[in-house]
Amino acid sequence: MMTSRIRILFLAGLLCFATSCGAALAVLLVRELLNDEAPKRTWTGTVRDAEGNGVGGVLVQVRANVSGDDDTVSYSDETDFTGAYQIGYRWNEKVDYSIRVVFEEQVLFEEQVGKIELGDQQKDMVVALPST
Repeated sequence: MMTSRIRILFLAGLLCFATSCGAALAVLLVRELLNDEAPKRTWTGTVRDAEGNGVGGVLVQVRANVSGDDDTVSYSDETDFTGAYQIGYRWNEKVDYSIRVVFEEQVLFEEQVGKIELGDQQKDMVVALPST
């Protein structure tokens, strides 16, 4: 029976035939760093408009990637009617994080956070909703 690491290396070899080795290994690296054994943490906060009102129904995404790699793992939640969100995500010290707010496929807010300490995170954001 093959161990999970041997399986990952075997899959990496197979992916190298289908794509460039660098891209395949980068995808596996992000997935390996954020596997089921990585600590699970929570990112919370509130999305408000310029007047301080909670903005409900927008998508908040916590995005994780390895520096220099285009592959991103995304964790998300939709805000409730008060603008609050709560996102469970996987943590790793080698991963860069960003957070953004999306409404109808339009990015309303985005911040590159970078590497973070192990622990729950909190971020409140102010957005301008597009006029309809």
